[in-house]
Amino acid sequence: MQNLVCLQLVLFSILWILKAEKTVGLDWPVTSASVKLLGIFHQQTDVESKNDMGALHCLSMFRAAILLSQQYNIKLQEEFLGYDEIITDHDVMATVDHTCTKVS
Repeated sequence: MQNLVCLQLVLFSILWILKAEKTVGLDWPVTSASVKLLGIFHQQTDVESKNDMGALHCLSMFRAAILLSQQYNIKLQEEFLGYDEIITDHDVMATVDHTCTKVS
């Protein structure tokens, strides 16, 4: 019985991968976009703390939104959206410095 469940899981995984390659294509995600959004996120202080998982969730949602915009062919001025991100340590001047570096 356990072997049957493992076989079903393997077959399902193979079908899922084949469907993903067929629908998404090989040119996704776009890595060299000229239009980029800058995400500024605070640094997670304690990796084990469940109270500070917001930083990780925000960063993941930002990346997912960019990837979904590319998958659904959403463009700005005929260009796919790309992204850069800055992880801050609550120092405003360092954040401004990193922002200027990314923009220039």
